[in-house]
Amino acid sequence: MKLKTVVCCLAALCMLKNAYGFKYMYVTQAGYTCHLANPAIQDTVLPEPIGSTHQSITSDGEDTLANSPKYYTQIKQYLPEVMLKNNLKIYPDYDEALAASRKFRKPLMLHFTAIYSINCRIMEAKVWAAPEIIQILKDSFIIAPLFVDAHDVYIPENERYYSSALNRKVNTPGERNSALQISNYDTNAQPYTYFLNIDGKKLIPEGYGFDESVEKFRKILEKALIKYHKLHS
Repeated sequence: MKLKTVVCCLAALCMLKNAYGFKYMYVTQAGYTCHLANPAIQDTVLPEPIGSTHQSITSDGEDTLANSPKYYTQIKQYLPEVMLKNNLKIYPDYDEALAASRKFRKPLMLHFTAIYSINCRIMEAKVWAAPEIIQILKDSFIIAPLFVDAHDVYIPENERYYSSALNRKVNTPGERNSALQISNYDTNAQPYTYFLNIDGKKLIPEGYGFDESVEKFRKILEKALIKYHKLHS
């Protein structure tokens, strides 16, 4: 069977999230990793997260960030392997990610993504996993992976609100992330990445969409860091 046919078949399987116990699949080619999330075998297939909790203490001993980032437990099964095994500073909640950016004095990489997006998985596996990219992300950025289709957990009742962008009430992190992307960044495509300073302002006016070039991504990371240090040096 030809490679293109295999990839197309896998893409179709990716959408069958409730069939035969499959919850999601990383559809990949040319060495990208495929994962099955059948609950019965999940623990033996998915890598354990390493260094995924980040705690910060103020001078008076008060915790300013949770031991376990908000919603991390619920969405870790969807995180790509490149995030899980490289000790990246990950915060799946926008507000907490921005607080971490301020506390650790690092720019925030706001990464709008989707559980069933093939382009997201390809870019993470091919671009993010490049050694030079991983090192920059690990050393210099707070990362907020905002899944727009994370609907298997609900946000607290007092945080729910009506979104004019979605024309409905926001009840899940996925809906909130989607509303945030549409309302604040005027986009609705995934993957889409923005680089923010500690005040939540864009370091680079334009966002960064799907692109398989490691060199282009490295350049925009470096550009964001230069802008950040000019503002906060």
